[in-house]
Amino acid sequence: MQLIKDGQPVCYKQFGLFKLLLLTSLSLSLNASSFEDYKNAQSESYSNFVEKQDKAFSDNLKKQFQNFRKYKGEKLYEKPKPKKIKTVKKAPKIKKEGPIVKVVVPKKIKFVEPKPIVIKVDKKLLEPEVKKEDIHKHEPIVKPIKKEIEKVVVKNVNTFKFFGTDVQFSKTIKFNDLNYYPKNQKGVVNFFDKISAKNYSNHIAEYKQNIKNLNLNDWGVYLLVKKGSEFYFKDKDSKNLYRWFVLNHLGYNVKLALNNSKPILLSYSKNTVYSTANYRFGSKKFYALDFYAKGSLGSVKSYPKDYANATKDMDLSLKSLPRLALVKKTKKLSFKHLGKTYRYSYDYNQNLLDFLATYPQAHYEAFFNAPLDEITKTSLIKSIKPMIDKKQASVALNFVLNMVQKSFDYKTDDEQFGREKVMFPQETLYFRSSDCEDRATLYSYLVEVLFGVKAFGITYPNHMATAILAPINGDSVDYKSTRYVVADPTYINASVGMAMPQFKKLHPKKFIKVSQK
Repeated sequence: MQLIKDGQPVCYKQFGLFKLLLLTSLSLSLNASSFEDYKNAQSESYSNFVEKQDKAFSDNLKKQFQNFRKYKGEKLYEKPKPKKIKTVKKAPKIKKEGPIVKVVVPKKIKFVEPKPIVIKVDKKLLEPEVKKEDIHKHEPIVKPIKKEIEKVVVKNVNTFKFFGTDVQFSKTIKFNDLNYYPKNQKGVVNFFDKISAKNYSNHIAEYKQNIKNLNLNDWGVYLLVKKGSEFYFKDKDSKNLYRWFVLNHLGYNVKLALNNSKPILLSYSKNTVYSTANYRFGSKKFYALDFYAKGSLGSVKSYPKDYANATKDMDLSLKSLPRLALVKKTKKLSFKHLGKTYRYSYDYNQNLLDFLATYPQAHYEAFFNAPLDEITKTSLIKSIKPMIDKKQASVALNFVLNMVQKSFDYKTDDEQFGREKVMFPQETLYFRSSDCEDRATLYSYLVEVLFGVKAFGITYPNHMATAILAPINGDSVDYKSTRYVVADPTYINASVGMAMPQFKKLHPKKFIKVSQK
């Protein structure tokens, strides 16, 4: 949907056009002698509609780009996190109360290796390879005739790796005649016009197939398109222009901005992306995700109107994990508790860890509500079951709390990564060191999965802990008229119901809701 200056929606023309196309298609279908005629008419109407969208957007790009100033990325914490953490000198004696715990190990799920999508296109759509000597930077653009795609298997495909997993695209479209020239607004228009003149609909459809096949969330889509750009282009500027085009045609509200003639991507997000430069287009915030934790960007020039129907925001939630090829490894952990050493282990997929490592600093809910990989979840529960099974609830809850407190060294994100990084539970288990929010995400996950106990993340100006719904005496917080007892995975030797002294009388700034796993 396009916007006028005051932000009011302007959609009447598009609606009228779309209505006209539907009426045209219906009329053709009534006269069609077969379903194939009807299908061809629908495809042609859609192609015409998309062409008109691209033409309208191209006209918009030709208008003078406007200046947009950078807003500094927000920080997660008001104060720096402590370099050292407090320790309870003597672990308190746990009162045995509550029901007997019965730990259920999930059924082992057989891992199914993701297979590349089946490429089906019309061989006549295959474009001949363009030779470098035939490329003319200023040649007139001629729109090819769009053809109906037939289901003919094309054996010659482009294949590249996406976190160890094969991804395939047909060779129906070539990009080696595209470049960013001249390096200014006109070059942006030239690139858009040339790529939109190609039969790109099949290319976008294959992206959608791959996205579904790999079960990618929005961040996964962002990375897949980035990987595709690296396969098709060598020049960084052209890579960014390609990504901008593809993401818009996948429905994402992504803008192309010029920073001293350099094209950069700006992605709309409803939720805050921390430590990332952002720009305001009306009431919307667009983030320079490629520059996460980097402060080198200044003001940019861009266009105010969006590509039609590119309305989807970049949602960094991770409610389900990507389906990636398995590189299975095993991690062993240990900790000491009440004079005894406990050991446990779990399996994990290295490709998944590599994917999670790329994540920018999203909103807390994204990390607290992310699941563990099934192979990790099953092997971890199986490994720790003998330690807590058939024990009373208070004892089991405290045992797991001490396990999270003592299985890892304490380091702030600045010390470990040189930037703020909240880790997913999957990552916290993997890294030798972690800080308060990393342990909070892991403990809240384990509490819900092992015991079915409701948990929250609770934040303070420079600290994070958890609060659980359990009838245990001690320090507690109220949320919506319900009492939750504090459980701090960073406060070594502390039991459930013990908050760090400096936070005992403080009400949390925010409660991070954790969904039932």
